[in-house]
Amino acid sequence: MSPATINRSRILCERPLAAGFTLVVLVLAALLTASPASAEPDRQEMAAEIIDLMRQELRTEALPLCRTYTDRFPDDAAMLYNLACLENMTGHSEEAVATFARAVAAGFDDFGMAFSDPDLASLKHHPQMIDLAVDHQVRLSQLASARAETLSWQAASSPIPLAPEQAVISSGDSDIKLTWTPVGLDIELLATGPWSDLIGPDNLAPWNGGSGLVFTLGVPDPESPKGYQTSNFFLFAFGLEKNTPVGAVYLTGQDRWQPIAELTPKIRQDGADKLELRATIPWPSILPYNPLVDDMLGFNATLRIAGSGDHITASILPDPAAFRPSSIERRSAPLKFRTASVGEEVFIGKVSDTISGPEPLTFDLVAVSREKGVGRLTIDFLGGPDQSLLPEGQVTGTIEIEKGLNRLNRQADFTALKTGAYVIKTELVFPSGRSLTWGSSVLHLAPGWEEEFNARIDKLDPREKPTALYYFESIIQAVADHHPRRGPGTIASTLDELGRLLDNSDKGGSILPDKGSFLAVYPGPAGDTRLCHIYFPAGWKIAARLNPVLTLTAASTTAGAIADRTGRNYEAGGRKPTLKGGADEGFPVFLVPRLEPPEGRNPGDPPGDLQAEAEACLAWARDTFDSPTISVAGAGQGADAALQLARNRPEALKAMIIFAGGSLEPWPQADEEFIQRKMAGFPLGLPVTWMDFVRETELHGQGPQILKALEGMGCNLVEIQEVKGGLNFTQVADRTVLWAEDLR
Repeated sequence: MSPATINRSRILCERPLAAGFTLVVLVLAALLTASPASAEPDRQEMAAEIIDLMRQELRTEALPLCRTYTDRFPDDAAMLYNLACLENMTGHSEEAVATFARAVAAGFDDFGMAFSDPDLASLKHHPQMIDLAVDHQVRLSQLASARAETLSWQAASSPIPLAPEQAVISSGDSDIKLTWTPVGLDIELLATGPWSDLIGPDNLAPWNGGSGLVFTLGVPDPESPKGYQTSNFFLFAFGLEKNTPVGAVYLTGQDRWQPIAELTPKIRQDGADKLELRATIPWPSILPYNPLVDDMLGFNATLRIAGSGDHITASILPDPAAFRPSSIERRSAPLKFRTASVGEEVFIGKVSDTISGPEPLTFDLVAVSREKGVGRLTIDFLGGPDQSLLPEGQVTGTIEIEKGLNRLNRQADFTALKTGAYVIKTELVFPSGRSLTWGSSVLHLAPGWEEEFNARIDKLDPREKPTALYYFESIIQAVADHHPRRGPGTIASTLDELGRLLDNSDKGGSILPDKGSFLAVYPGPAGDTRLCHIYFPAGWKIAARLNPVLTLTAASTTAGAIADRTGRNYEAGGRKPTLKGGADEGFPVFLVPRLEPPEGRNPGDPPGDLQAEAEACLAWARDTFDSPTISVAGAGQGADAALQLARNRPEALKAMIIFAGGSLEPWPQADEEFIQRKMAGFPLGLPVTWMDFVRETELHGQGPQILKALEGMGCNLVEIQEVKGGLNFTQVADRTVLWAEDLR
């Protein structure tokens, strides 16, 4: 277990440590009593010493010090949690249970983390621990019920207070109002005092650690015993970035925040201590859900104010995962909608499941009419644009419409169709003459679809089979994890992509595309699955000679962005590679492996053994493209791996470009003589292009020392260029394309 640490505000940010640990996030729900200023330095020194001992796994030494600390500062829930872990791991299990109970009384409430912590695993089934967890669930359920809200059509709610999660000495408060509109859910945040300062010391967006409001809209899980918790949610954030209002939605499947113009809030600060923030969450952003057919959702809001080293937070319902978007569950209070209050004509529907199998689907339609009379309902099932699947085309019939709310039930039977994506399309003409439409995408999985794909995959070239299996297994897992009402778009598109790959193989003997982006699987150092983004310029399949270009970067999160940017250079940048004659030194194909960090680390962290990862990808690339040599680009920490590849595999490299930034530091604190010894054996004839991002290398890293060593050895440095801007993925992609084309 990594130790829990705490700062003066009792709010912890999750951040990686050099030794490979991660600080545990603890957001305390209880109001904590501030210690006298004179005691604070001593408190911080004691806490730092305990944490340092725990990082070194010196539990016996840390235990008495931690007990002394918690006796002096009994309000510190994070350190009480650490003490419970220390006691349990040193054989004092009963004391550990009692201490954990003290931590809960002091405000600790992340039971999910506690029960998954190896240091407390042996206590998971202890009767008192179970009682504490049950009591905690009851309290949260009661709190969620107490914070429930009911909205009427186009009427603002009463102010909903956000409860502080730390002791805040200054006066001031914060609350939100919600309004149900035809367009979306309007949010109005009013904050005073310390809660009004959205401009943190670094002026960052809330999803990058700055101040802001995080808002959750969830769909209650009817089978969950925890009425306050949902795994089916949408996450939004609002704040300022460089003094400019910004809003974003969290894309769960891509594990990233996406700024959206429609989410941009309006922010007004009246003086130094009053804030108004207004934003709208459009209903299309939570499709297929809508209050008219889902008259109860779940909601939560957390306001975080980032100070210089401190954070304060206030929320509707305290949630340790408030600023951990990748958490699989979030807490929410009921948000109900009075559908009878709707005062204008609307028409919408929902399907029982957006994935169809051997049974017909049910879809419910809701219509609100201003008058009673006869309406006309049209239903169609489409296999493509204007491609009706019904023998006689769309079906139209008359229906009786009541004034106010109307509910209709219909069925859709896709069982006779082949596997694929389809659309339900409906249109209602109201008695008033107004016409409205509603539709939904449905993915149909015909009986035997898994066996059919498996049989086709079995016929593939053994080198390409792992990639197809990766797509197929991703689909299987996504179907298993599918929420019945969530759109099937990602699953359907992946299934369609797999179908195209297999069609490519049937027609041309390979799943690789004629042009464009591609995600391939290759074996890592231990034979495990690794992913590589590839961009194929048009014409690569008929080129006489290929030059695979391998770009190494230690941040796995940028691999896809580099490949996409490479594609834009060719598709939108006017760079059209031509097939050359005998002088052509190789048609470029661009490979960017997604070098993943070790299990348990953050996605942006570097891989565990970057050199081994690079060599595994190099070997795969040479085999896949039947190319004896590979051109290599190294960026940041990836430049270190590229340089080591040249030393270890000189026969496999054709040329190299190095993007030297501040993170190029393979031997921290080493002097020039040490670096020169390490660079010995570098192939002197290998053409090397060196891009020096001087704004970074003048302050950090070992780029200048490595370059000096290469010059001193007489290496073939064909170009050395100083770049004034910062090193980023666009620089890497754009300059690698230019370099690869020049190699021809």
